[in-house]
Amino acid sequence: MLLGCGTEEALRLAGKRHDVAMANGKAGDHPVTDVTIHGLPAFDPAVDALIRDINGEHGWNSVLAGLYMLDAQGRLGQLRQAGDDAGVSQLLNNLRFFLQEELRQLRANK
Repeated sequence: MLLGCGTEEALRLAGKRHDVAMANGKAGDHPVTDVTIHGLPAFDPAVDALIRDINGEHGWNSVLAGLYMLDAQGRLGQLRQAGDDAGVSQLLNNLRFFLQEELRQLRANK
C-alpha cells in the first residue's frame, strides 16, 4: 500500500479524490498497461522505468495504478498543453517519489 497508508490517505496524498475507471487493455487506455504491455511511453523515461520495475518484480498490484496514475497522466497532458513547465516537473517528481517508495516497500515486504 502506498507509503504504508490506507486508501483514503493515498487519495489525500494524490491531491484529488476521483472515480477509478476500468482499463480494457487497449493502447492508450491506461498508463500502466501502456508501459508494461504495449511498450509505449506514458510519462518520462524515469517514471516509465519505475513502472516497469514494479511490474517486473511484483506484478502490477499497486494502489497507484487505480488511484493516481490515470489521473496523473491526464493532468500531465493538461500541464504540457498549457506550457506549465514547473507544474510538469512537480508532477513528474511526485510520481518518481511515490513509485520509488512503493518499490522500496514492495522489496522490503518480499
